[in-house]
Amino acid sequence: MIIGSLVLASIGMPVLMKGLTLPPEPLHEREEDAARRAGAEAAIRAVEAMQQKLGEAGGNAEIYTSAVARVMEIYRDRLARLSHYETSGDEKSKQFQQIERQLWLAGIAAERAEIVKRMRGRALPEEVGARLIREIDLVEARLNGSW
Repeated sequence: MIIGSLVLASIGMPVLMKGLTLPPEPLHEREEDAARRAGAEAAIRAVEAMQQKLGEAGGNAEIYTSAVARVMEIYRDRLARLSHYETSGDEKSKQFQQIERQLWLAGIAAERAEIVKRMRGRALPEEVGARLIREIDLVEARLNGSW
């Protein structure tokens, strides 16, 4: 009975969902995107300020530059993604978002499987593996919650 209902649902749902149009984006999602954008911009300013402070303190400039570039790239990518999604609300943009999300989730699943495999083979200590899986779970939760 359970298997039959699962099979029926997995076949029937795509047929029922075909042609379904999504309602326009609610106001709270726009507010959330604006908050994410403002947060990323604030983070970029803070990183730039920290870069100056660390540069004045001396030390290895190459290491500072490399670390700053990596962190700034993450925030600039986030801003670019938010801007792209905001300005192009057409069907192509929605399709791009869906494909990007599927790719991220596929990569996360493979990453998790590899860590579990290494834990089972005793090539990775359990506490380290658990911490890595927790990080993956958080990324996955973010993807599922914000896309």
